Amino acid sequence: MAALMVLLAFWLPFEASPTTSERPSTGSHGGLSYPAEALRAPSDTFGNPGVRALVERARAARENMAEGLDSFDGRIWERLYAGLDGRGFRRERGIIQEERAGRIRWTASGDRLVQWEAGRREFPIVGWSSLDDRRGEGEAYARELVGSQLPPPLASFDPQSDQLWLGGGRDQWFLHPLADSAGLHYRFESGDSLRVRLPGTDVPITLSEVLVLPRRSDFRLLEASLWFEQESGAMARAVYRPARPFNLRIDSDNSDIPGFFPSIGFEIPRILVEYSLQDFSWWLPYRFSFEGEGSVGRFARFPMVVEWIVSDVWVNEDEPADLIPDPLPEGWHFQDRSARADTLDAGEEQPGRVLVVSPSSGELREGPGLREIGFRDRVAFSGSELTALERRLRTFGPGPRTPLETAWGVTEELTRYNRVEGLATGALARVSLPRGGRLSGEVRIGTEALLPTGELSFEPAHSLWVSRLAAYRRLVPSADFDSPHTLGASASTLALGGGPSPFHYAAGLEGARQWRAPGWETELTLFGEWHESAERGTSFHFRRLLDSDRRLPEVLPADEGFYGGARAVHRWQSGLDPDRVRLFLRSGIEIATGESDYARGQLGAALAVPLSRQVAGALEVAGGTSVGDLPRQRHFFPGGPASYRGGQAGERAGEGYTLLRAELGRGVAGARLIFFADAMKLFEPPAEPVPPLRPPFDDWHYAAGSGLSFLDGLVRVELVRTMRPDRGWRGLLYFDGLF
Repeated sequence: MAALMVLLAFWLPFEASPTTSERPSTGSHGGLSYPAEALRAPSDTFGNPGVRALVERARAARENMAEGLDSFDGRIWERLYAGLDGRGFRRERGIIQEERAGRIRWTASGDRLVQWEAGRREFPIVGWSSLDDRRGEGEAYARELVGSQLPPPLASFDPQSDQLWLGGGRDQWFLHPLADSAGLHYRFESGDSLRVRLPGTDVPITLSEVLVLPRRSDFRLLEASLWFEQESGAMARAVYRPARPFNLRIDSDNSDIPGFFPSIGFEIPRILVEYSLQDFSWWLPYRFSFEGEGSVGRFARFPMVVEWIVSDVWVNEDEPADLIPDPLPEGWHFQDRSARADTLDAGEEQPGRVLVVSPSSGELREGPGLREIGFRDRVAFSGSELTALERRLRTFGPGPRTPLETAWGVTEELTRYNRVEGLATGALARVSLPRGGRLSGEVRIGTEALLPTGELSFEPAHSLWVSRLAAYRRLVPSADFDSPHTLGASASTLALGGGPSPFHYAAGLEGARQWRAPGWETELTLFGEWHESAERGTSFHFRRLLDSDRRLPEVLPADEGFYGGARAVHRWQSGLDPDRVRLFLRSGIEIATGESDYARGQLGAALAVPLSRQVAGALEVAGGTSVGDLPRQRHFFPGGPASYRGGQAGERAGEGYTLLRAELGRGVAGARLIFFADAMKLFEPPAEPVPPLRPPFDDWHYAAGSGLSFLDGLVRVELVRTMRPDRGWRGLLYFDGLF
């Protein structure tokens, strides 16, 4: 939740923008203050006299760009999305989606008026939507809408400011590249130029690019590509990226964050602002896009999207008579905020009127301007535009070095408990390199495994071919969908005793390339590694204090030797809405040679279908097959919560399998009562299995049960009855269920 708070805090900055213009007497921003004489830029601030002159014109433009601009009217469309995902999850879940559209007006006297025409807010993870008005959710949202922050172009719009809406309040978050003290923190280089001839004009407009390079690695500093009109210095487009990702341990004012606390971060790959030329005189912002991702160690990540578009802009026109209807129609909501500031500087009074109107919930649902968009869609900028602009940022070369980051304890899964290592813990360190990229190292040692495991990895800054290179010695879970290294699995093993999860050691080299986009991700890995068996090091768990004969299982021996090859995994999902049909796919393939030659692959597809308001069903079909001489550790081990729930990973093995799972749930996405049945069949099981494998069973395995599902399957509690070939009961608590 801490990372979610950090993530959602970024929504506020784009609702209200600070004025980052600094006065000549002093310079201050982002908590950095300087006397006037200290604001003198170092000699290397500007790459040439031309870029210096352009930056100075741009700074001056902030002081006169409002000249002659008395008012503007337009239509605004806004969207916010925040989700939840995690390593090994079958799908992303939507935490919040909000979309709103309406009409806006700003005047030089300070009047700011908003008439919302359409809006919706949804929390897919709990199944709540303002479009569902059975219990008054829609009316509650309509009332809340008039009290929400104003649209970004109005929240603290000041034509004399930079109009970039990047900060969370005055002197917070990002230091603007055009601030008076910017030369102390940035260098400026000339970029490309573009000449545009607009219809109805005889003189072309020349746009010039300024590249902004931060002097040090600081989240509050920006890498940027800024485009200015050459003659006036008015900004036409801005593309930003922080100098490095946010790291709570480094960037927090609290220096007492313990080393074992999970690392909380936020990465922003791009922030885009584009302006339109109105009446050939004023450059006004008309579209914006922000994408970021919060993270809590390796446990969870929180993707986020904010975008808005201003259209149908009219300048210096009379106020439309119907903008604030008088009298107000029945069922509409109205708020007059003229008596207080609507910016984040709470003590600052704003001149003029601040009026917000919202229609009834029915009109909000049916109003104009809303779009049928999915969580993967991008509206303000097209996919090709986003790719081109982000590629431009990548041409800047290596940025400033990042401070050394270290961690230990439970963060990043450095501490774990299993029957091979016993209690194992370690530490990690990360640092950026002078020529770009990041070097990371971690080491871990266990009470029962004195030969440490660890890895040294390098992540290139802007490579098109590889995302990561690593040398390592790891304790590897042999089962595909088993996760015995997580904190929850370790706690369960220590308290109750673990199952027969197969492990093996792997030492070698790998190169990986990852592709990620909303709704899907793919990773390709080339590897060369030596496999060796892992042995049981301990049988201790607290449950054994009550039953001394309850020992942890033996570890399945591995076919030792060298193996080299490639593996690829892919995940895809169709959508987030629990009230619509959803499809989830996951697949994997591995080809290797060495001690033996083999290829193995598997594919799973799950379909979740709403059957009525309170009833939903899901069906999953999965299977795996192989060719060649599979090593023992690369067999399939279907079992556990993410596979066949009637057995544990490592109980049985085969060179292929088929899995069927069906579920029926009653309730809403936030909480459901679940009934389910699983069936699984193994092909080509070992003829003479070694412990802890059970004797082969050539027919179908069956299990059924019931339980509770919370937060769209994020948390599942289940009781399972195995029926064939063995009978018994099992209790499961796990994350990432079907629905």
